[in-house]
Amino acid sequence: MTSPPSATVAHAAERLHEALKASHMALFGRIEGARIEARTGYLLLVCPPLPIAELNGVWGDDPGDEQSAVKELAGALTEVERLGLPCSVQARAGQTPALEAEARRLGFDSEESLPAMVATPDGLGGVAGAELDIAQIADPEGLDEARALAAAGFEVPSDAFAPFFTSRVAAMPGLSLYVARANGTPVSTATSLVQGDAVGIFNVATPPKHRGRGYGAAVTRHAATDGFESGATFAWLQSNPMASSVYRRIGFRQVDTYTLLRRL
Repeated sequence: MTSPPSATVAHAAERLHEALKASHMALFGRIEGARIEARTGYLLLVCPPLPIAELNGVWGDDPGDEQSAVKELAGALTEVERLGLPCSVQARAGQTPALEAEARRLGFDSEESLPAMVATPDGLGGVAGAELDIAQIADPEGLDEARALAAAGFEVPSDAFAPFFTSRVAAMPGLSLYVARANGTPVSTATSLVQGDAVGIFNVATPPKHRGRGYGAAVTRHAATDGFESGATFAWLQSNPMASSVYRRIGFRQVDTYTLLRRL
């Protein structure tokens, strides 16, 4: 039998969830044509410039309104698919089981677990072996460099992340884009967004040929540290199971898990 989370972990998970929603609402507000609608029990995400399932579809939100979300799920997903967009259903694991069950019934039965992790200033550790020059960028050349690193790191077409790397996004209050260089060669990138007492870390990406040297951990730690110096009291991110060990080594701890459901 699984033990319930401690009050401290549950509180951290709630703070992370609220920061996750707020950050995506802010980011979508900077991407032309993108929108997030808060509906009863769920959020509807539509982002035509980024036609990837994770950013289009439904996010479960309030367990207390789960039945409303279940009733509207099919219609909400149809709204997204009519735009020619791939879509997904994302929920906090175990929080809205009926919503997850309905998504699977509708054919969203490809499942991925996303560890949700936090770190605090006193818990952030160092990174062994990574000697890098990490710079915050906002100029067109730097944005192109960061975009290329992100595309190579996620192994997608070079323009797939273009809407994230525009001057409009770079000018967001609290947002920072980083490029890490080793001996002058760009090797990794990350984005952070400070909102209130939280700093979210996104799009950490290292191309395959540069992996295994601590570059992703180093740029993540740098972004989190900058966030703390700007007033944040905790850093948060969503990982994947393979990368979570990298973040644990620098002081992040898992406080929640999100389930991402897609069509096969």
